Amino acid sequence: MILNNYKIEDCLESLRDSNFKYDYIITSPPDFSEINLSLKDNYYNWVKCFVEYFNPKSGLVTICITDRKANGGIISKHKDIIDAFQTLDWKIHSHKIWVKTLSIDLFKLTYQHLITFTKGIRKPKPIKEFMPDIFIIEGKVKSKNSMPIEICEIFIKNFTQDNEIVYDPFLGSGTTAIACKKNKRNWVGSEIKGEMASIIEERLKNE
Repeated sequence: MILNNYKIEDCLESLRDSNFKYDYIITSPPDFSEINLSLKDNYYNWVKCFVEYFNPKSGLVTICITDRKANGGIISKHKDIIDAFQTLDWKIHSHKIWVKTLSIDLFKLTYQHLITFTKGIRKPKPIKEFMPDIFIIEGKVKSKNSMPIEICEIFIKNFTQDNEIVYDPFLGSGTTAIACKKNKRNWVGSEIKGEMASIIEERLKNE
């Protein structure tokens, strides 16, 4: 995959390529409705099918996920994420929360889990920028699934070095790409929805 670019593809196409190398993953997997799963389908199995191919050089992956309201209760998608990673021998490195300051989706809760997983032996690196357990950042986001770019930047600056490669397998509106662009990191992305290309291109041009 070409650096500082993206493909309109299923991320498994790149993840299954043994020649594809990257240092860190930060991403926000899609919701049930975006991948044609019903609420009765097993989100855990869907997550597991791509996590098994994650292999960043740093041994670090950050997943940003919002739980969902349904049938008078809460579907804890973040628990499916944790179970899928732990089944594949990943451990939780940190678990943060972003409190959303505006309602974006009536079916989703107004906070998001920011869970970083680690695998293998890695040397501890000094934290470059303070990471609170709870993020509260005022302002709008670019789409209903994207996080504020300020949060993405904090994770990227703490978990990567200049010129390292950050991969986002669910690139969405391109927040990861913009955060990397602003912080001297290389990036690559996969996005299955072709209609997101114009949004990504506009952001890369103007931000």
